[in-house]
Amino acid sequence: MTFELAKLHRAAIKEDLKERGAEVLAEVAEAGLSIRAARRNFANFKTKKTALRRPDGSVTFSRRAMETVIHDGYSDLFDVHVHLPPCHLPQDGSVVRSFSLPGSDTPSRRWRNVQHQEPGPDPNT
Repeated sequence: MTFELAKLHRAAIKEDLKERGAEVLAEVAEAGLSIRAARRNFANFKTKKTALRRPDGSVTFSRRAMETVIHDGYSDLFDVHVHLPPCHLPQDGSVVRSFSLPGSDTPSRRWRNVQHQEPGPDPNT
């Protein structure tokens, strides 16, 4: 039932927009103004609008209010300090990672080759 009601609602809005668009173009043509600018303005008018529902339940369409909420959210996110455990290097000189890089569950082929190489004479000496 709700789906059918929503479908009828969308059809009514679409028909209303079609009628309003024809009216706008007729007004512009009679006034001798730019049809291209009128179409662009009407396209901006019928673009879906974005709204922000605040935690208290109020709704705002203000772009500045939305930017403030987004800015505060990211500020809170990046203000969190992440403490990594210290990395202790073994005496043999091999490198041990205490965390894994995102996106790879297994070490790369290059990393495995570096891990298994035996320390040998330095070619620069």
